[in-house]
Amino acid sequence: MEAFMLARRMCAGETLSERLRGVEMMRTVPERRRALLVLRYLRASETDETLLWAIDGALTDIGKAEQSADTRV
Repeated sequence: MEAFMLARRMCAGETLSERLRGVEMMRTVPERRRALLVLRYLRASETDETLLWAIDGALTDIGKAEQSADTRV
């Protein structure tokens, strides 16, 4: 949970580099469903093309991880 909280704070950072780091951290947190919510919110409110590209990649990666976890159950 601590990693998720740090990533969430980074996603709300002042600078582009902070937000990019937060998005990258979201790819690795165990709280995938919460990460999806944060990334979707960020995707709706962000205007920087570099960050939007990173968010889309993270959403894809987390979605794939969720799908593979669902098929194992």
